[in-house]
Amino acid sequence: MPVLSQAQSEAERSRKADERVGRAVLRAHLNLIDVPDGPAAVVFDASRRAGKAMDLAMRIRRRGEVDYATLKAFASFTGVSEFDLRTWCLPSLQEAGIIDILRSSSEVLGVEELVGVGAPILVQAAVLWRQNQPTVEERCGIASSDHLAYAPMGESQHRTILEQEGFPPDIHQAVFGALRAVQMLRRQRSERLGEDVLYSPYVWGTEAVEIAEFMSNLPPNERDVLASLSRTALERPGTALEDVASNSRLVAGARKVGLIDSTRVLTQGGSARSFAFSPALERQLHYGATDVAHERKLFVAHILYGHRYEMWGRGRIEHPLALVRALLNRGAVGPTTSIREDYPLLEAQGIVSVDVRPDGRAFLHLVKSDVAEDSLELLQAALGDVDETGGDNPLDALWLPGTFTTPERDRRQAPELEASDEAEVINATVERLRDDTQRTIRGEEV
Repeated sequence: MPVLSQAQSEAERSRKADERVGRAVLRAHLNLIDVPDGPAAVVFDASRRAGKAMDLAMRIRRRGEVDYATLKAFASFTGVSEFDLRTWCLPSLQEAGIIDILRSSSEVLGVEELVGVGAPILVQAAVLWRQNQPTVEERCGIASSDHLAYAPMGESQHRTILEQEGFPPDIHQAVFGALRAVQMLRRQRSERLGEDVLYSPYVWGTEAVEIAEFMSNLPPNERDVLASLSRTALERPGTALEDVASNSRLVAGARKVGLIDSTRVLTQGGSARSFAFSPALERQLHYGATDVAHERKLFVAHILYGHRYEMWGRGRIEHPLALVRALLNRGAVGPTTSIREDYPLLEAQGIVSVDVRPDGRAFLHLVKSDVAEDSLELLQAALGDVDETGGDNPLDALWLPGTFTTPERDRRQAPELEASDEAEVINATVERLRDDTQRTIRGEEV
């Protein structure tokens, strides 16, 4: 493994810090979408602006040059008016290096998108957020929400962390109040700790207090290891445990209190690997009944094993999502040598069956199609594939743990409301967008 220079290491640390900020900002934006205007929401004004601008950027990603009519249509989906598009959204995106504005004299003709080109998407989101000049209260709120998404903790410990990061104690209470008002923080009393436990209500549930009590008894370095493990399990579900934690005692404790879930893959050849998942996934991803016996995580872990650890020439899975879709469409894949050996636990669970040929290679047949169907979203999150569509909001493809769907948004998205006034506006905008695209293709002026 090549050794990084000091400058390279510093650049890598800076990139990871920016990606962490960008993820927290976009997560906050998605959580704030349905929060009405008011004093608490105003605290997160820079996050709202950066989130809307990045939402627009994600919608035009991979489109190259985008004419102004198309741009307006996409902006309307993000809640950005044409006035806001011209006055702050486009200039801010250009300053962050996310687009180039195409002009004729003073008229905006369109943009050339550079989403993810000059820097990773989450880094661009962090740059955009800083350009919107967040107040110290908002910066503290974003930092607080980020910590609480990955580990519940006692209030005193959480305040200490924020103070160490440079946020003065006299603003903490107001920041916690704002986070609580926009439903990004919840507190619950722990008699053992003698104080409230703070946590993100859209990541943690009833296990929050027990997790905080367990972590409070650990040395600071072990708390940091577990917080890092929880972050990795949530941001990149299906990460091999051996890649993120070597202390088996800590891992066992984290599993016992519900900080992480672990799923094991065992092959007929004797190989065994454990993959880490966050229990919070079950509150964040849409899925059916297939996780009652943890079938979904078991299926994903086996697909990831074949993708990451199987040898070339034996049937290594090069494109996991494509393979799962092929299983769903055709009912079987193969033949390969690895199929004969790699899936005994899936066979034992009745999820797949294996048909071995005389030459030793085998076909993998899908038995429980609902498990594979429900696994696609989780597998996409595990792979971190932003080129895959991620639902109604394009930011979903970034996998932003801790986001949620409010009852109001859920009602708006319900199938029986497809003929509503809102749906009619959306349909009309989409039709106009299609017309503009076709005219551009034909070379007509838009």
